[in-house]
Amino acid sequence: MSSKRYAPLNIDPAPSRGLAVLLLLGTLAAIVAVFLSALPGWGRGGALLLVTLALWHGWRTHVSVRAPHGIRRLGRDAQGRWWIETGAGGVQRAQLLAGSTVFPGLTVLQFRTSSGRLRAIALTSGRLSAGSWRRLLVALRHENPLGE
Repeated sequence: MSSKRYAPLNIDPAPSRGLAVLLLLGTLAAIVAVFLSALPGWGRGGALLLVTLALWHGWRTHVSVRAPHGIRRLGRDAQGRWWIETGAGGVQRAQLLAGSTVFPGLTVLQFRTSSGRLRAIALTSGRLSAGSWRRLLVALRHENPLGE
């Protein structure tokens, strides 16, 4: 076991109006694409059902912090172990994956939980306080998701 110490990190993201707008705009674009397609009526109905399910799933996992499957809080302890708390109140250990992405103003963190489930959370700078956003970026800069 490594003796490396990490600064504990607690992230408590707020609901994001920007993510909600992007999700709704993406859904609207998908609906328009379905209606402009050459699909038969039953194909359009199936495609619209899939678009609706994607909106429902995206809202519950990325926009609503109270939904049972959404990520309400996350953090890293002093030993470098990440954890995720869901909207249902359950807390699981998680491993940060190498596929996580950091852009200016947007970070998408991908985790594998202790149960083996893959989870992702989109964090915008507006979902966190300025201090929390800065601490997250610093923590990710020093993180080694490959475990090397």
